[in-house]
Amino acid sequence: MMLAILKNPIISAILAMLFYGTWAAFSNFDYGYSSSKNAFVIQGSFAFFSTLLSGHLALYLIQKLKGMPQHLLLSYLIIVILLFTVPFILHSIFLTPNKLMSMAPGMIMGSAYIGIFLHLHSKT
Repeated sequence: MMLAILKNPIISAILAMLFYGTWAAFSNFDYGYSSSKNAFVIQGSFAFFSTLLSGHLALYLIQKLKGMPQHLLLSYLIIVILLFTVPFILHSIFLTPNKLMSMAPGMIMGSAYIGIFLHLHSKT
């Protein structure tokens, strides 16, 4: 069941949007409704699109870097750097008060997700 969810990008993206957006809203609740709502929109939207796009990017990088030593590690690092940098910049632009707490679950789970995704697809 869990592997089926990991392999279905739309379901994974919707779940990511709801979970990470809600977490970001909760993390900024003390700063008022507007900050909380903005954090949900920023983190939820990023979670949705990054979940969809990181899988495609992972598959592309596996093919493009194949033959290079440590191509899976390099693919992982490229994607994880993007998954950390983009939401930090977005939260900074929109002045999210609690950036790191808003991003923490996505950073942890996103890193794990892409690692598992790369591992599953490196076997094919």
